[in-house]
Amino acid sequence: MSSMVLTIVLLSYNTREATRVALDQLIQCTDIPFRLIVLDNGSTDGSVEELKSWTSGHPDHIRLIVSPDNLGFAQGVQRALEERVPDSFIALVNSDVVVGPHWASRLMAHFTDTDTVGAVGPVGRAIGGRQDYARFHGPAEYRDDTWPPGDDYRRFVESLYWSRRGCFCTVKSLSGSCLVISPDAYRLVGGLDPRMNFGAEDLDWSLRARIAGYDLIMADDTYVWHQGSASWDPETPGRANEAWAWFNAKWANQFPQDWDLLTFSQEETTHPPFILRQRCSQPLPEIQPLKLNLGSGSFPLSNYVNCDIRDVPGVDCLTDVRHLPFPNSCAREVLASHLLEHLPPEDTEGTLREWVRVLAPGGKMVIIVPDLEYCARRYLDKTWSATLFSRIIFGDQGFEENLHRTAFDEEILTYFLRHVGLTQVTRHNLSPEWQLMLTAVKPD
Repeated sequence: MSSMVLTIVLLSYNTREATRVALDQLIQCTDIPFRLIVLDNGSTDGSVEELKSWTSGHPDHIRLIVSPDNLGFAQGVQRALEERVPDSFIALVNSDVVVGPHWASRLMAHFTDTDTVGAVGPVGRAIGGRQDYARFHGPAEYRDDTWPPGDDYRRFVESLYWSRRGCFCTVKSLSGSCLVISPDAYRLVGGLDPRMNFGAEDLDWSLRARIAGYDLIMADDTYVWHQGSASWDPETPGRANEAWAWFNAKWANQFPQDWDLLTFSQEETTHPPFILRQRCSQPLPEIQPLKLNLGSGSFPLSNYVNCDIRDVPGVDCLTDVRHLPFPNSCAREVLASHLLEHLPPEDTEGTLREWVRVLAPGGKMVIIVPDLEYCARRYLDKTWSATLFSRIIFGDQGFEENLHRTAFDEEILTYFLRHVGLTQVTRHNLSPEWQLMLTAVKPD
């Protein structure tokens, strides 16, 4: 198991007083080696000035990032994680969460040497779903409507721990309000989906983690206080609707039964605005392998998950194709049509290995690029002009995103496909003839 070092990410947005309390508690109560990264999301309530003053007193543990704009939760977290301690565990803590004594070591104790645990979350106030303490255990034995919570809260946290030490259960999803992710799960599952920037991102990540084979653990012995919805503004409901619409579109028709049952039940909670309603320990149905259309741009294909770094109509998954947000062996086909030539030469092997990672055994990879040998012959025999040759091989020089950075012929591309472990490399005729199309198979 990786070393017990924790990168804590906290996002601030117009929650000056709550953020100060949250940070004070994190400094006082985090009982393992940590680095705290605070990202302010364009606050206008004086948060930035207070954060600068506060972080100056903790230079060894705190990194402050100030964004002029509200990046949202998912994108803000990913920006903050660019500063994380390498190979560390990752904790997401909302700015309106007040942790209790020894919260970090108690959550970390639920990770095991088997590496099957992908993430751990606590029970608490206003978390929702199976983590909603009041819904499943009755009222907490302290005044949970007092802010900031006082000594009675801390006494309750300690009493709960010693009465339930080591107790946990496996759940379908975990709230992002307070969540610890293992470094292995973060590497395999990836980060939060940026298209779910104001909601559903934690549910989406939970589902991806379970598909990748990880367990999600609710620590029944660790409790946190969550105010709930402190940073929401009047625009948030509309953005949240967009996030949930994206979640629905992303996962619809991907499972052989009602996918809604994968994460939701009809159980009510005491905090319905913040609910993630799930049932515990139900098996995940076998997923239908995906068909990925990488670099789809403005030409999406039906029955494919269309992936591109550009936010244009028809794109289903907004992602850098060099770092795909999909689990291992989930795709029966990976199609990259006129994409590979746009990447720098030094990225070719690593990118192909990433595509092989998501390809299921027996799955097919389809690569289409300009054929350097064919184009060169047409230029040398004077069939083509220099202008035509340059446009096809080097791309559209007027737009950065249309530049071609690498050229391939059949021999070079075949070498790379075999080098990353693919077999049965086959060339196919394609019109126009200047295109090179190769297919290859991932061995069983």
